[in-house]
Amino acid sequence: VGALEFGELDAKVKAESSAEIRKRVCEARNYAMSRFAGDTLSDGRKLTCNALMQPKHIRKYCVTDDKGRELLHAAFNRLNLSARGYDKVLKVART
Repeated sequence: VGALEFGELDAKVKAESSAEIRKRVCEARNYAMSRFAGDTLSDGRKLTCNALMQPKHIRKYCVTDDKGRELLHAAFNRLNLSARGYDKVLKVART
C-alpha cells in the first residue's frame, strides 16, 4: 500500500456511519463463519475468525503461491520472524 499525501489525510471526506461499519463487520463475520463451518479448535470450540486459527487451520486456509512464498521468505529473513510471527503474518494476510 502506497503512502498517502497530507492532503488525503486532511481532506474533509464524509466518513462511514457506525451503522455502515457495523453492517460491513457483520457481513465479514458471517463470511468467516461460513468458511470455517465444521472446523473446531483444539478445545472443541468452533473456529469463527482468522485470529483464532491454529497451525492446522493456517495450513488449510492460508495457502500461498510461489510469489507469496518468496515474499514471506524474504520477510522472514529480513525481519527475523519467529514461527509465531510468521503465522500472524499469514492470518492477517488472510483477513
